[in-house]
Amino acid sequence: MRRVPLILVAVILLFSCAQKRLVPVGNGVSVDPKSHTAVYEDERIRILVKANAWDGYPESLSYKLLPIYMEVVNRGDEPVELKKEDIVLIDDLGNQYNPLDPKDAAEVARGGSKVGVSVGVGLSTSHYGLGWLAGTPYDVDTEDVVNKAFIPGRVYPGAKLKGFLYFQKLHDKANRVTLRIGYKIGGRPSVAEFKFKVEDGKGSADNGNKEDREEDR
Repeated sequence: MRRVPLILVAVILLFSCAQKRLVPVGNGVSVDPKSHTAVYEDERIRILVKANAWDGYPESLSYKLLPIYMEVVNRGDEPVELKKEDIVLIDDLGNQYNPLDPKDAAEVARGGSKVGVSVGVGLSTSHYGLGWLAGTPYDVDTEDVVNKAFIPGRVYPGAKLKGFLYFQKLHDKANRVTLRIGYKIGGRPSVAEFKFKVEDGKGSADNGNKEDREEDR
């Protein structure tokens, strides 16, 4: 009987961790709100970012962190220099988020999985058919978190560098964020900016206000 309240708490916690979605808006870059993709490009470089794109394991990673897919193509004849400290996410409240080391992101993915809920699978002796596996650790495969990570560095002519950036979860009251990606070509610094509006998991890119729709064009 004492297990029931714990189960209810687990369910409440599960659904209260609403996944935030980022929808790109136009700001000098090409955007496709439906695929959550934005592209910055010129004759020397192409940078694509895609939100809500995590396709690896654990699937719950997007509820614990904010993964953003990034792809850099060097179209020129000089190396493109990318440094981790030149990539930042800033929300409309002034909060700055720096990308996490992939190993730290993997630890977050692993560490939050030591508590689970078993529903109707016969693992509990409770006559309710529901079990609460509090404090029972089990292995979580986080290999994808590391192998799919974007590792900043030098991108050589004709090469492509791609993977996921991992950020801490956004502030609950954040409505907009800007991803700033600094890079150098031939020692000359440049910055690519990608702007997103923040929606909850039930939101839609078509539900924005008039200003959002104008900016998307």
